[in-house]
Amino acid sequence: RIGGEFSFKVRRPNQDGGTDEIDHIGRYLELVPHTRIAFTWAIAPATDGSIVTIDIAPTPTGCTVILTHDIAPEWADFVDRARASWEKMLGVLATLLAP
Repeated sequence: RIGGEFSFKVRRPNQDGGTDEIDHIGRYLELVPHTRIAFTWAIAPATDGSIVTIDIAPTPTGCTVILTHDIAPEWADFVDRARASWEKMLGVLATLLAP
């Protein structure tokens, strides 16, 4: 639902040989069935994150997904890592949904 919140926790190896848990949090801004999802994206405990929009368009063989992540200029050094992470997640999704 619009205004609803989520928490997406990821465990990543750290430099000490252990793992860190990163809690990605957000709030749904727009939900249009089969067409668009928009939400905020931050790392807890911060609440002032960026905005991610996922647009879905039907094609003759399935659909096209366009993911846009609007990142504030002060996070410019993070853009390549964010792009790589979204590409990895979408790639896994494509594999799971393949006919």
